Amino acid sequence: MSLEGDSRTRKERMNGIRRQEVPAGLRVIEGNENYGVSADGTVWSRARGEAWRPLATSLNTRGMPKVKLGHSKSVTVNALIAAAFIGPRPEGMTIEHLDGNRCNTAASNLRYVTQGEANARAWREGSQRSGWPTRRNRLALMGYAHFGVAGGYPD
Repeated sequence: MSLEGDSRTRKERMNGIRRQEVPAGLRVIEGNENYGVSADGTVWSRARGEAWRPLATSLNTRGMPKVKLGHSKSVTVNALIAAAFIGPRPEGMTIEHLDGNRCNTAASNLRYVTQGEANARAWREGSQRSGWPTRRNRLALMGYAHFGVAGGYPD
């Protein structure tokens, strides 16, 4: 791509690359008029100008996408999407991803469940990361291959 004859500044050229068409179902985040979310799980910003642009995400320590809204703390994308499209989170409820993929933050993939329901589903699908299976694996690595079975202790 030749830049000869292009009278735009570098910033204007870069904005043209980053700018995407804003979806029709964009919902503004309550209390943050410069940020919005779309049903496909994208968080949008217009904090640095008038044009909406998608925000970059990173993963938190639990592997879920997060964004930073201005100078405030980071917020998980699934919490923003659920609040905008499902409604406020009821007391004692957590957000569940229907397909089990934490990176799929589409509104159609989220629902509110109790922590007990989320744990039961994780055990059924084998995605539980703590509890007896993890302890059993650790014991096996230490030489207790058949822990709890007669003769299962190392010599």
